[in-house]
Amino acid sequence: MRGIPRDVLTWPNKVKPGGVIAFHDYGVPNPYVVVKCIVDAWQFKVQWEELGTVGSLIAFRKLDGDRN
Repeated sequence: MRGIPRDVLTWPNKVKPGGVIAFHDYGVPNPYVVVKCIVDAWQFKVQWEELGTVGSLIAFRKLDGDRN
């Protein structure tokens, strides 16, 4: 597994409560960039606090007691 699917499985587990994770290429209109779909599915499952987007970057904060 490579790229964003691997990142979504690996990095959130390393973030402590209160920490931030950001993904780039979010919402890039290119059929070969699937970041938005994968990040949205991850966020639906874990429901971290969305901090916002700047350009094609989106950031989330891990809340206390959150899994992943």
